[in-house]
Amino acid sequence: MDSSGSIRDGNYQKQRNFIKGLASKLTVGPRNVQLGLIVFSDVPIMSIRFGTLRSTNLFSFTAAVDGVPYFRGRTRIDSALETAANSLFPEGRQSLVPQVLVLITDGRQSNDPGKIDLVDAVRPLRDQSIKVFIQKTMFQRVWKTQDKQECVLPRISLIN
Repeated sequence: MDSSGSIRDGNYQKQRNFIKGLASKLTVGPRNVQLGLIVFSDVPIMSIRFGTLRSTNLFSFTAAVDGVPYFRGRTRIDSALETAANSLFPEGRQSLVPQVLVLITDGRQSNDPGKIDLVDAVRPLRDQSIKVFIQKTMFQRVWKTQDKQECVLPRISLIN
């Protein structure tokens, strides 16, 4: 979840609501869907790890999402992808279970020194057969359907 300064307070809450709405459509549990969350701006923060109560209990997950602070930093998508590959989806995790990453961001990666091209940053996830979807936040279009309790990714791009 993008926590960069360009998101702004109101849209940050809309991201939270979207994530909670999407999670509510899933069968979450220790033997079902497990949820994780990385919040990123200047640096990625692993907010919810797989295998924890917050990843396997919908109530705990939504409470944790509500508690994630807004950092207002730069947009380092590459470091979020690296953290996902190395910490959220460690190699050897149940490879028989489909694994999906939905990255929510408002735009392009910051052009900081040391940044990794996104094609290269996503490669370790692709090598682990993790499906990566990028959802660029276009809040007027994404959130219009929220009143109907729908979780829609209208302009999602699959990058692997």
